[in-house]
Amino acid sequence: MLEKPGESSGFWEAVKAGVRLTHEAGPIKPAPVTKKPPLSFGQERLWQIDRMNPGNVGHNLRSAIRLRGHLDEDILKRSLREIIGRHEVLRTTFGGGGDDGFQIISTNVCIDFATEDLNDIPVSRQEGEIRKLAGREARKPFDLTRGPLVRVRLLRLWEMNYILLRTIHHIVNDRWSDSLFMRELSAVYTAFKEGRPSPLKPLPIQYKDYAHFQRERMTGELLTSHTDYWKAHFSGNFPVLRLPEDAGEPKILSYRGGSEYLVLDQAFSNRLERFCIDRGISLYVLLLSAFKTLLFRYSGQKTMILCSPVAGRSRPETKKLIGYFNNVLPMKTELADSLTFRELVERVGQGTTRAMAHQEIPLQHLADVLGIPGAVISRCMFAFQNVPNQPDKMADLALTQVDLEEGISNFDLSLSFKKNGKCLTGVMRYKTGLFTRETITGMLAVLKNLLGLLTASPDIHLGELPMYGDEPACKPKKPRKGETLTLPRTEMEKTVAKVWMEVTGLSAVDINTSFFDLGGRSLGMVKICGRLQQILSREIPAMELLKAPTVKGIADYLSLNGVKEEINTRPIRDRRKMQKEAMKRRQKKAIRVRRR
Repeated sequence: MLEKPGESSGFWEAVKAGVRLTHEAGPIKPAPVTKKPPLSFGQERLWQIDRMNPGNVGHNLRSAIRLRGHLDEDILKRSLREIIGRHEVLRTTFGGGGDDGFQIISTNVCIDFATEDLNDIPVSRQEGEIRKLAGREARKPFDLTRGPLVRVRLLRLWEMNYILLRTIHHIVNDRWSDSLFMRELSAVYTAFKEGRPSPLKPLPIQYKDYAHFQRERMTGELLTSHTDYWKAHFSGNFPVLRLPEDAGEPKILSYRGGSEYLVLDQAFSNRLERFCIDRGISLYVLLLSAFKTLLFRYSGQKTMILCSPVAGRSRPETKKLIGYFNNVLPMKTELADSLTFRELVERVGQGTTRAMAHQEIPLQHLADVLGIPGAVISRCMFAFQNVPNQPDKMADLALTQVDLEEGISNFDLSLSFKKNGKCLTGVMRYKTGLFTRETITGMLAVLKNLLGLLTASPDIHLGELPMYGDEPACKPKKPRKGETLTLPRTEMEKTVAKVWMEVTGLSAVDINTSFFDLGGRSLGMVKICGRLQQILSREIPAMELLKAPTVKGIADYLSLNGVKEEINTRPIRDRRKMQKEAMKRRQKKAIRVRRR
């Protein structure tokens, strides 16, 4: 991105913040040899989730690439083996438990590669079959203790036409890694096809070295300084974002999702980029500001918190590593009718710059220390995908990325943008239990109009914009017709239900509905378990609660195991003390890692 001479943009301030982070601790070096390399913070969170809910496919990442041309399948397999051998993380499985999980790196892994012929299926039906097979692959669970954690399927369509399906667990991969994988595959396949050795230079470090570096670095004063910033930034309550849902909280809320697209043509996209250049801001800041304006005019909510992912690759050594580097930052903005869009953009830009300077702290640590409810974290997300482009050729093969919808939405609502050539493309994903397709398409149409209006008249006050929707989203929605909730009856059921509502942010729960059908996550169940232990003064195995994850099931288990229906009125340990204890545990773990 260009900027006017003499202007300092939020984008470049964020870049400088990343450079500062890079030089704070020196380069990442190979870690001491140990039999049990530690997990990165991100891996630890996914490992804990998998242990609590084995076979969860919510973290399966997939991609589909169309290949056109003369494909040598033997060279393709050889190229895949070369990349698996190059990156240790793709040969990694996991062991241990809790905070003591560790990586198990194999010297050799037989890649899970299979082929399937679709030649006999009419071309008109092949697309449907491709989506069916891709969905089946995405829903097939990985065993993190056994591996391999990458699967490749080659679909033969017709003469010189193929689909390459690749499914990888998020614990060893992210979207940046997807692009890196394909660029390396293209380079290696091309070289092997021409009879040359792999052109890829040896990697100076591996993912395990990054995990060790992260563990050693994020302790003591650095952890405290990052934590102090976020505590100051989030002083006060954590209001759940109000969205224009089409019904009240459904009795059963799953991860089933849909998606709708918004394509901004070249002329419109150029106007947005020119607006950013003239004001020295990034497209990310502009689009995030417009999205928050949209939500503000639907809800009237002034304190707005939504999540935004960061690549987590601020250090140059990580740019060529496949692995899980992503982090998620909770982005908070205060809005008001009296605020102009120009002022909002400045406010969002400054907030983004500060957040990027403190992006290293793991989201789970933030959620634990600050007490951010899970309903806030999983409510809404915004992303601008700024990952390296994937190649369009591999030797004499033409490559095209295929968009295959997964039918899953991890957030109640999410919006992401990316550049496709000279156009901007947005996709809004949503939970189908909360929104209708008509509501989502309507929101995207309003967003496009808003972008045109706000960039043409940036001094317009937010209060001058119309309120959208039939009624403000802040008004309570009526329950779905015919839907009734089975409410708690015993004191134990009431105690469990109260804890559920604290963790999920729901206003009411049905005692027979599964925690996971309500959109809960395994780490949320850990929080429920910990809270019940505090209230009931009793050790409670979290795994037992997972066997019957309903209010009634948990209450029955507690009653059958001799827990009295009495609430402990003793004060719970204050959060600062718990934070210090957690910090001490992390420091002790870092010391153990250094001694290995």
